[in-house]
Amino acid sequence: MGMTKKWFVVLAIVIAVMHIGLVLFFGAKKAGFHEDEYYSYWSVSVAPNEMNPVNFTWKSGYDLQSRFFIRSDHRFDYETVVQNQIADVHPPLYYLALHTLMSFFPNSFYKWFGILLNLFFSLITYGCILALFYHMGDRLIPNREFAALLAGLIYAVAPPTISCIMLTRMYAMSTMWSTAYALVFVLLMKNRTCSIRRFILLLTAGASICYCAFLTHYFALLIPFFLTAFYSLYVLFCRKGVWRMLIYGAACTLSIALGVVSFPASLQHIFGGYRGTGVLHGLFGGEMKDRLSIFIGYMQNWIFSGTLYPCLVLFAVMLLLLTGLVIRKNGWKNVHNFVCRMLAIPFSLFLSYIILCGGSLIVGEASCRYFYPVAALIFPFMAYTLWSAFSVLADSIRQSDGSAGKRRFVSGIVAVSTLVLALIPAAFGYARKNVLFLYEEDAEKLEFSKEYSEYPLIMVFGSTFSYRSWYVDNQLWPFAQVFYLSYDQREELSDKKLQNAEKIVVYMDAPPDVLEQLIADNPHLTSYALVRQDKYYNVYLLE
Repeated sequence: MGMTKKWFVVLAIVIAVMHIGLVLFFGAKKAGFHEDEYYSYWSVSVAPNEMNPVNFTWKSGYDLQSRFFIRSDHRFDYETVVQNQIADVHPPLYYLALHTLMSFFPNSFYKWFGILLNLFFSLITYGCILALFYHMGDRLIPNREFAALLAGLIYAVAPPTISCIMLTRMYAMSTMWSTAYALVFVLLMKNRTCSIRRFILLLTAGASICYCAFLTHYFALLIPFFLTAFYSLYVLFCRKGVWRMLIYGAACTLSIALGVVSFPASLQHIFGGYRGTGVLHGLFGGEMKDRLSIFIGYMQNWIFSGTLYPCLVLFAVMLLLLTGLVIRKNGWKNVHNFVCRMLAIPFSLFLSYIILCGGSLIVGEASCRYFYPVAALIFPFMAYTLWSAFSVLADSIRQSDGSAGKRRFVSGIVAVSTLVLALIPAAFGYARKNVLFLYEEDAEKLEFSKEYSEYPLIMVFGSTFSYRSWYVDNQLWPFAQVFYLSYDQREELSDKKLQNAEKIVVYMDAPPDVLEQLIADNPHLTSYALVRQDKYYNVYLLE
């Protein structure tokens, strides 16, 4: 007996609340930003020339933070956002959404802007996953409501899901489009002979998703592309619905063409510029074997939390078992559509992963962001496959034995075994602290900044990497006085504030001879000490 609609809705809401709670918990722990998050807020907030440091200038911490505000006279300034994204070689849709949210709160900056926007997209993704796996197997899978809820639960608690939300970048929106398109794919496959009205709705949904995905992140089209290819091959194999398939494919192609028309800079981004040429070189430059090795390591360590190979083996075994059981029970003629759907999704994810390995930047654990749309589908899909295989097997046992006690026992074993196995990667992920983009170590750095905020801070930057001066911006915001000094263009330091300061904090990516000059010019200073060595800067305290 299946679950009632009321209980399905109640449990779905409970899982959603659990997901929101996890996001708020880790959002509260987030103490710093990835450098690309600064780019995100820059893209929606200010003119490009305001970000470059100017030699021999004083700024307050509030002045520095205000560069990421949307000022009252820039609210809903979508044209500026688009222009900034042209420079940042990404399509603008996510940043237009972020700009819209922040425009309701002008002259302010909070980490929650990006987190809550991503949470909104994630809740839509969660709803798509519930619908996707509810419709995946129809009545071939016993208790499909449980299967859908299990898939939704695995998505909601997976560390990669939370990591994606913590990063204020376009990946949460990309994930939403990928899961929404997977849902359209399943509905389209199941209803190839549906009414014209229903087909038009599916066609409109698929084309709209392709358009929005293109304007969110060019890589967001990978999963829809391969799913569409599987749909087309299946239709050609069955020789039924060919005209609809051609019309659907044409509509999706036209939607992408409309995306190019809407954002002409996309062609330069894809085929030129440093990212376009980098992607082409990564795919066709003969480095694919090495790149695969590197990215498999990232997948193993940061997404599967050390369980990649056992998960893949178990998944393959269960997929084969499920396929064999449903064919044996129902006959190939009645299940080939289901089998195609079950094979199309993992193969599409695998092929998308291969392309992503070739085209993504190799930047350590931060490279995981490229694979979050794949992870958002693969973990729920694995859980769904486990549940389905166990359920079909248990259903066969129940039918062969009419004992009510044995039926309940088998059902309990299926539920507990599936839940435990499906949650193992998530449990390992939390044990290994694999929720990324929190930068909890910055909390201690911020305490240091607050402790010495009454004294001047000098940001010594090199002309080659001057943009790095705002990679640590949130550590500068507590200071009342921040002095920018170019190491390559420094002059005689005759500034009265520096000469009379009782203590000075210095961030520098240059030799420490500047420190000796500062001490020589200030009678209150006698020595300097290295406070810490960060990724881009050494931090010194002069006293």
